[in-house]
Amino acid sequence: YYDDGSNLDVTAYASWSTSNIYACFEAPGRLDADDVSSNQSVTVSASITIGGITRSDSKSVTIVNYVPPVKTLTSVAISGPNYILGYKTKQYTAYAYFSDGTFQNVTNSAYWACYQGNISNGSYTFTGVFISHYEYDVIHASYTYNGVTKSKNYNIKIECATCIH
Repeated sequence: YYDDGSNLDVTAYASWSTSNIYACFEAPGRLDADDVSSNQSVTVSASITIGGITRSDSKSVTIVNYVPPVKTLTSVAISGPNYILGYKTKQYTAYAYFSDGTFQNVTNSAYWACYQGNISNGSYTFTGVFISHYEYDVIHASYTYNGVTKSKNYNIKIECATCIH
């Protein structure tokens, strides 16, 4: 700041320095910090000489040890119809939900099964088998992420395609 109240951005012309080995100035006014295992206090200094007058200033800055949260698998969901006609094929989708609020389609990498044997498992497509009336079965999908496995069961009804109810 000048005596008349005006100011001039001298960032590019100043000499910049730090008091710590964890930080440096790669460009004028831009402090670059290394990863640190614990918070580190750094003194940042700037100095400039204009018209034979030198001005300096220092500020204390903390380099924070930031550890991003680990994303964990929280649940699995199955999407698809809750019925299958005999000998007809239906497709199902598995979704994985994570602790950071995201979700992902894991259909192709999930393990698929059915429990009662009334449907034939073709990975994530299921075909109802021949039955005389109707039956129930359970589709199962499980998914593993970073050593954590979550599963979901999905109840379905298998209906006779040629029966009159």
